[in-house]
Amino acid sequence: MAKSTMLIIGNNADGHKHVSVLDTENLYSYASVVFEMSSINDTRPPANSGSAISRGQGRPYIASVIAKLSELVKWADQGHTLIIALDCLPGFSYVDDDTNVRQWQAGTLAVIKSLNIQQAKGDTADAAQGFEGLALWASNAVYLYAMSNETLTPVFMASAALKGNEKIVAGRFKMGKGMIYVIPPLAQSLPSTRAAYYAAVANYVYTPEVKVSTPPWLASYVTPAEKIAVASIQKKSTEIATLQRDVAGLETELSEFEADKSLFFSHDDAFVKAVSEGLSELGFVVVPGPPYRADLLAYDGSTLLAIEAKGLEGPAKERDFRQALLWKAEVEAALTADDDDLARNDDYRLYADALQKLNIPIHQQELILECRATVIIGTFRTTPLIARKEPDFPDAMERVIIRSRGTGIAGLTLYQMVLLARANPATKEELRLRFRTDGIVLGHAWENFLALAPGALAPAV
Repeated sequence: MAKSTMLIIGNNADGHKHVSVLDTENLYSYASVVFEMSSINDTRPPANSGSAISRGQGRPYIASVIAKLSELVKWADQGHTLIIALDCLPGFSYVDDDTNVRQWQAGTLAVIKSLNIQQAKGDTADAAQGFEGLALWASNAVYLYAMSNETLTPVFMASAALKGNEKIVAGRFKMGKGMIYVIPPLAQSLPSTRAAYYAAVANYVYTPEVKVSTPPWLASYVTPAEKIAVASIQKKSTEIATLQRDVAGLETELSEFEADKSLFFSHDDAFVKAVSEGLSELGFVVVPGPPYRADLLAYDGSTLLAIEAKGLEGPAKERDFRQALLWKAEVEAALTADDDDLARNDDYRLYADALQKLNIPIHQQELILECRATVIIGTFRTTPLIARKEPDFPDAMERVIIRSRGTGIAGLTLYQMVLLARANPATKEELRLRFRTDGIVLGHAWENFLALAPGALAPAV
């Protein structure tokens, strides 16, 4: 008698007969059988048992289910394909004492080869090697459990599985002359989709990877075509290595370009570091100031700068310049302090140490060089350049800086000066002279130095 294609023990699937777990059916009339684990939960005990089972009355039902699973395994052992749809682990709706729960767990898992099944929910799986033809179904699987077994061949793997910690979410193993598949459900549960999924698994022809062991001496014998291929590989490998070095150099260059841009978007220590590097590129010698005092001291042989450097989300603040004025006064005091003064005042002593690193003599009877209160502010640091419309330094603050014979400069302006010096090193001296400006050092439109990258969207302004 010709066999029907498939029997499904569980829910309806278009084109295939379906029965409940306790129904009697001649399994040998089918080429493959699908057992949906949820059918155990969906099946109710016989009507005469009542709507609820008291202690111990669930045991006949447990025995019937285990007997059905044992029958299926025996049937598979004789050369058939059994597919277990692991859409849930058996529930315990009709098992109301610990003894029955243990019997249920031991019995149902034992008949599917004692798989080690653990909860591992996810909705992205990949087909394992040899099962690439099931990749579409793997991508639509919603697995509830992962499994392991010494004889288990992976069919689907969790997509996020780490090497060495792989999660098998669908697998198969030999059962005598037959085969048992344990698979997850699909996200799409329409009867026609489930039927196609089960049929694809049942009819799939596994194509294992074939590895041929070759003797070491075999590599000594090559054809002319192999010689050409080997030489071409060596040549292209050399070209690739050269290109990789070139790319690495360009990536380093891009990192340096991005570091320069810290002058108009960063704050705190990152901004102070960017200012120090920018001033150094212009030809200043730069050292840190004492803790909690001047951020930086810079000197080019004629002009000494006492610097307050700060990145702000808005325009420059007058209080920041007043701090720079305080740093200027402290530096000048350190320059003229005698040994007793330095011994009594830790700040003066630390300033004196920094000045000596700049090769500036201390213990001066009177000031012999100019020290300028300098405020360098990374204004509007969180605002895209195209949206910056307000002045970096408010008018009232600019007037204070001019009256105090100090200097104010925006981080973006310093960035432009660095690019100009890099393009033409001969301009460095002229650029340093701008730090003697009484007032604000003016920059240029940012568009003279930067442009929107290809494909970048300009923010709404």
